[in-house]
Amino acid sequence: MIARWLFSILLLGFVLALVGCGSPGMQQVTGKVTFEDGSIPKGEIAVIRFEPIEGTQAAGQSKGASGDLQPDGTYRLTTIEKGDGAYVGEYKVCFSILKSYVGRESLVEQKFTSASTTPLTAKVTAGGPNKFDFTVSKAPGA
Repeated sequence: MIARWLFSILLLGFVLALVGCGSPGMQQVTGKVTFEDGSIPKGEIAVIRFEPIEGTQAAGQSKGASGDLQPDGTYRLTTIEKGDGAYVGEYKVCFSILKSYVGRESLVEQKFTSASTTPLTAKVTAGGPNKFDFTVSKAPGA
């Protein structure tokens, strides 16, 4: 009887460990993106990307995160599974906001399109609110 009870407890613990609450160090990340004039970036492709900064815990995970911009400018990041968030650590924040699927006409200023040139960063923390709002400049002529 005690052996069966002990086995049940161990099995329950194993199942809970498998289910868990996401990957270790993974946190939900949300926010909103607007242009400097307060309008919402809208393109046929509209994606925010968090690229790990070298030498940080996030870079040790070797995975960035990304999310689609919704019609109201909000986003929710995904690393592995839809909406799972991003690993704890520091990131450069960049965007792919293109007018159409064909062509490469960016709606945001070029500096925001690459991790090597963007001035935007975010630090995802364990248990933090991890809500990041960003303001970007429109591309010339956009």
